[in-house]
Amino acid sequence: MKSSVLQRVPLPVQLILYLALVLSLLWSVIFLDLHRLHQQALSGSRASVDNLARAFAEEVNSSINAIDLTLIELREEWQSGYNDFSHVVERRQTYLEKDVGFQVAILNATGQLVFLSTKSDGVPTNYSDREHFKVHEGLAMGDRLFISKPVLGRASRRWTIQFTRPLIDANGAFAGVIVLSVSPDYFSRFYRTIDLGRDGSITLARESGEVLTQSPDTRNGAGRQLRGLPFLFSPGGVNGGWFEGSNGADEVKRLYGWRRIPSREMVVMVGQSLDTVFAQYQQQRDAYFLTGAGISLVLAAIGYFLLAGLRQRAQATALLVESEARWQFALEGAAEGVWDWNIPGGEVQFSRRWKEILGYRESEVDGGVAAWQERIHPEDRPAALRELQAHLAGANTAYNSEHRARCRDGSWKWVLERGMVVSMEDGKPLRMVGTLSDISRRKEAERQDEQRRRALEDTRRALQQAQKLEALGRLTGGIAHDFNNILQTLSTGITFALMSNRDAQPRTALEACQRAVERGVELTRQLLVFGRVQDAHLKTVDCACQIRDMRSLLQGALPSNIAFAIDLPDSLWPVRIDPLQFELAMLNLTMNARDAMPQGGSLNLVLRNAVVGGGVGALEPGDYLHITLTDTGGGMSEEVLAKALDPFFTTKAVGKGSGMGLAQAYAFARQMDGELLLRNADGGLEVSIYLPRASQEAGLPAPQIAAPTASLRASGRLLLVEDDALVRQTVQPALQQAGFEVEVAHDAAQAMQLLERRQDIDLVFSDIVMPGEMSGIDLAEFVRQHYPTVRVLLATGYSEHRVDSTDIRILAKPYGIDALIAAIGEELGAGAVALTQG
Repeated sequence: MKSSVLQRVPLPVQLILYLALVLSLLWSVIFLDLHRLHQQALSGSRASVDNLARAFAEEVNSSINAIDLTLIELREEWQSGYNDFSHVVERRQTYLEKDVGFQVAILNATGQLVFLSTKSDGVPTNYSDREHFKVHEGLAMGDRLFISKPVLGRASRRWTIQFTRPLIDANGAFAGVIVLSVSPDYFSRFYRTIDLGRDGSITLARESGEVLTQSPDTRNGAGRQLRGLPFLFSPGGVNGGWFEGSNGADEVKRLYGWRRIPSREMVVMVGQSLDTVFAQYQQQRDAYFLTGAGISLVLAAIGYFLLAGLRQRAQATALLVESEARWQFALEGAAEGVWDWNIPGGEVQFSRRWKEILGYRESEVDGGVAAWQERIHPEDRPAALRELQAHLAGANTAYNSEHRARCRDGSWKWVLERGMVVSMEDGKPLRMVGTLSDISRRKEAERQDEQRRRALEDTRRALQQAQKLEALGRLTGGIAHDFNNILQTLSTGITFALMSNRDAQPRTALEACQRAVERGVELTRQLLVFGRVQDAHLKTVDCACQIRDMRSLLQGALPSNIAFAIDLPDSLWPVRIDPLQFELAMLNLTMNARDAMPQGGSLNLVLRNAVVGGGVGALEPGDYLHITLTDTGGGMSEEVLAKALDPFFTTKAVGKGSGMGLAQAYAFARQMDGELLLRNADGGLEVSIYLPRASQEAGLPAPQIAAPTASLRASGRLLLVEDDALVRQTVQPALQQAGFEVEVAHDAAQAMQLLERRQDIDLVFSDIVMPGEMSGIDLAEFVRQHYPTVRVLLATGYSEHRVDSTDIRILAKPYGIDALIAAIGEELGAGAVALTQG
């Protein structure tokens, strides 16, 4: 019955119905997949803005906590009666000025301004009408932090957010308000660290809807009232979500993620414009439409030729010739290569353009199916054949394969093959027609994009590492400055005591104290290695000799169940390094290997000369000494390897390690213009250190010269500039006892005043790091310009500044009094210092 019905339906109509069915299926698949891609883009962006809103909320909460702690500390300093409260505020400003610039004000119980950290000319003196004062009157809200909406300053005419806490007297009564004013721009830093695309936006607002800050348009956002947003009407238990809309400051439609900060009664919003959200989807949609249109045209062409053949079946021979002529014409005019597979006959015809793409001449292509399939790259062939067989079996509506095809010259080219099969009435495949496109440029662009992505990822990791080391450097540098001042005081005092005490027993104790100070100096140098902030004590050394000298030290750090082997060939290149840092790095790496092998194992230390041409970490091409330590401790996981060089990172139990061993060794290598690399090898960890070859041969150690028993006597008028009172109190009498007349200043400003009053100063001896606007280097330049006959000598325990003048001498703290007097003598001339027998 079914067969008779089909027989009554003309073959052209059947073909049209089949073609319509195939096209319907094709476009159904396209629209279904486009719907999936649309939902995927939307859900991905929702997750992204939600995560960014979480991160923004955490950053805001952390920043407010830091500001609140600063506010509490300043209040305690004020209420303790500290005489120089301005100095306290300055110190806090110095610590935080790179992150947040603030103004501190103190209001009494009547709202009268009693302290302002900035210039107060023309500033109103009563602020009892301000909201941030009223909320604290009578301790109505207790001792809690209050955060105001953005307020326009009456004098500064700038928008600021007021962070306030009440002042409470000894009786528990309201005594006023301490105010810390912060620019709204401070909370907009998060916007500069993320990429929201074009028209992205972040907003920080109160739960009531008042905007505290908004980026990128911070001027129009502050103080505005948000209306009709989800979090303004959400129940108390809901702390976040997403919505589509605008922020009220512009008409841009965005997808927003929002997050409530319950402890601060605030809400953050992170918005991405809908154009950005669906940008990739729109590109995919266009590509789908173009592909669907191309396949539809191919199917229409196939249907047309089949209809023509069916109508003229009685004149098969004549119509076949005519069809072949038309087909040849179509192949010649096609922009893409076209192939036509006669499935029963096993032959494939290729258009001229197909041959041009792969570099073949007209008669050089084997038309067999086997030869056609062998042109596919061996790695791509299985997937391409599976795609082809799936289409022939009816599992796929079209054949679509991206693979590499062999060209005439033997090279490989990326191509896109698409095609569709034409079946006989009984469903048996009869013919398959398709196209070949050259996509090598697209594949090359994708490869370059991947390379750029990896390069950006490497740069991001390097930047994170540099930021960590910079932060550690600032911390250790600050500690070093203060600690070296303490050591300077102790060293000068001990030297002073030795000069005035001749008894053997007290001198022995004082000399022991002096050695302890010297040990403190070495400890300070080791501390500065971690942050890479010190000027290394560089020497040209033979590392083979260094290793031999410290072999017993390294062997002593290992238990008896670890075999230790050293391979030191002859003629190793010399290197210019700090020997102390080198020994510390080798000891740290040895102890790390020991801890990795609690059950025993082996540790091999190998030194070799190496010529690096590139591709080794961040090294420049050149000659290097390559030091390798390899243990059998099982190595590290990829996750641990990625963090192993971070300061304070350790996998050991609490109290078993500081996490600074590898960090110190890495800092040493980089400070020496070298590199340290980690990799898993032979069941353990391999640590490679590259140190640049020195330009000169290593010298023998200089003989030690005994200190002279004679004491130094001097004359001249000195100006001592030192902000540390303890250093002033020890260095001044020591210089006076040596014969100098000494004037003292505690900062550069006071020194300039003394220089103006005293025209007989011979030399200015100044610390580099001092409070105030001028450092010791700035003071030195001032003296050189205005008092050219006055000599300058500087001292420092640590400084981030660089001295551009090569003729200004710098002493490292702690310095010896004899060394100081000798340096002064060299600056003033031979007659200023003389030896006297003691």
